[in-house]
Amino acid sequence: MKRRKRKLFMLILLVMTIGFALLTTSLIINGTIKIGQNTSFLDDVVFSKVETLTGSASISNDGKSMTFTTEELIDITDEFTLNFEITNKNKGLDAHVTIECGATTNAEVYNKYITSTIEPNEFIVKATETESGVLKVKLNKLNYNESVEIKYGCTMNASAIEKEENSLIPETEDNMISYITNLAKTDTVNLAYDDTEDKNLRYIGEDPNNYILFNDELWRVIGIMNNVYDSNGNKTSRIKIIRNESIGNYSYDNKPGGNGSSVSQFGSNDWTDSAIMSVLNTGPYWNRSSGECPYEETNNVSNSTIQCDFTTTGLKEEAKIMISNTIWNLGGTPIMPDNTWTSSAYFKTTPIVYKDEKGSTTWSSNNITRPNIWTGYVGLMYASDYGYATGGESRNSCLSKKLGDYLEDDFSQGNCKENDWLFDSNNHQRTISPSTSRSNAVLVINLNGNISANDAYSIRSIRPVVYLNTNVKIIAGEGTSTEPYVLE
Repeated sequence: MKRRKRKLFMLILLVMTIGFALLTTSLIINGTIKIGQNTSFLDDVVFSKVETLTGSASISNDGKSMTFTTEELIDITDEFTLNFEITNKNKGLDAHVTIECGATTNAEVYNKYITSTIEPNEFIVKATETESGVLKVKLNKLNYNESVEIKYGCTMNASAIEKEENSLIPETEDNMISYITNLAKTDTVNLAYDDTEDKNLRYIGEDPNNYILFNDELWRVIGIMNNVYDSNGNKTSRIKIIRNESIGNYSYDNKPGGNGSSVSQFGSNDWTDSAIMSVLNTGPYWNRSSGECPYEETNNVSNSTIQCDFTTTGLKEEAKIMISNTIWNLGGTPIMPDNTWTSSAYFKTTPIVYKDEKGSTTWSSNNITRPNIWTGYVGLMYASDYGYATGGESRNSCLSKKLGDYLEDDFSQGNCKENDWLFDSNNHQRTISPSTSRSNAVLVINLNGNISANDAYSIRSIRPVVYLNTNVKIIAGEGTSTEPYVLE
């Protein structure tokens, strides 16, 4: 662990004024606590919560001050308790805080009749985290009948310090790939190598700690994919991530026959010129703008669109520079033979589907053959990504089940889908994986947990997927949904 360095020093002032009249047996306190704003760092340090069981308390809209009023304190040891939370919104610096309190006027009266404590009086508020504290004020002596005003103040000294490093990250590690690889040595519940020739390292199970903050929103790490080629032909290992939530439901493609790669009225399963590929890589999602997205509600496709607005959810420039321009495999799977559901012969297990995706076989007919690779930035998950994400004690059994089969026991049965963090019971999820059975068939993860092929024009949930550059690092976080990994 590196020694934590102090970056800069600043002063945060809390001023609490207590005005009261001790008329033999009672006390009411009105107070205000303020955080000073003498540096830009302090804009990130705010009161985020305040509560009391007696009296009242509130926080200003900007989070920089707290006010409170106690109920009447009558009996000896009557006590007012104020619970508060301080949040450090800064992503790169921790705050080391110390607090000292006492009367600034009429200290003699204060010391004689009032006892107050603030706990803790020293603590660390880590980057993007919250710490709680409590202020207690109570009467410890009665029979004082002189009206008096006491000013009571607290001085909070806070140093912005270098973020505490995660003890799981050795000092020699310099990127995200190294971190996850080392984590897998001890975490065999959330991480597992698949049985492919590439030996990819994947996050598995119902809800692993694979959350990251990317594009200022939650994404999740699918895993470390090995033997991935970039646009320059360089082969290396790369982190693949997926957006935690869908960006909406759209058609994969809805070009009429004779337009581009489409040869039917159901759209085309050729990702390289699909309508949704354009949205993600050159259209409104990539440009963080509003525009038109493919949306076809009938099987007589006509390039119908719907207004889509990605002005707040599209890719930011700082996210784009982390994304690798990568070669994606587009090998197809013959999941629906003879255009019927009467045969289970070609429904396949996850390992076989992975081989199909990496292979060169695609849909072809009448001298038309779909491409088996594509170079670009934003894609969708593969069908095999879904299959390999299952975990738990039944994982090996699940990987031996067919991903989709209406005639036999398949992936939707047992605990396979329940122990799969990529499963979504509320959305039919589109994959990038085409079927070789028809020119318009693309694989989709259904609500029941199995996979089938359906028409490209069909409206399905879209979750963007990207490969990260190899120099991306984890600089903070725990990988949970509330404390996701922060990247740079």
